[in-house]
Amino acid sequence: MIIGYILFALIVVALIVAIYSGTGGRAWFGTREVPAEFVGQTVQLRDCELSGSTFSELPPARVTSFDAPDYRLDFTTPFLFDGREEHFVRIRFRHAGYPVSSAAKLSVRVGATLESGRSFIARVVLC
Repeated sequence: MIIGYILFALIVVALIVAIYSGTGGRAWFGTREVPAEFVGQTVQLRDCELSGSTFSELPPARVTSFDAPDYRLDFTTPFLFDGREEHFVRIRFRHAGYPVSSAAKLSVRVGATLESGRSFIARVVLC
């Protein structure tokens, strides 16, 4: 009898977790961008994934502005990539419900576009 209740409770919990995960549960609670927490921070883009080219890390960058949905990051020192000098990158959230401004609290993957227009995926880390 008691095993039946425990089994029923486990099934209910598993069903709730499946529904939460399948419907983008984090977005249920109104997670949104809070630019005031992020603009002015110094960050670094790591684990960069760009088809055809690889670079693991970019120079540190300062978050200078927010123009929804993009943040602009100006590199502290320009760097060369595919023969072009890059001075800034624009980043935006990669998955709904995971705001870029939450990078101070957790690891956030972002979609990024270099000044030259090359797009890639990276992880944002506060310096």
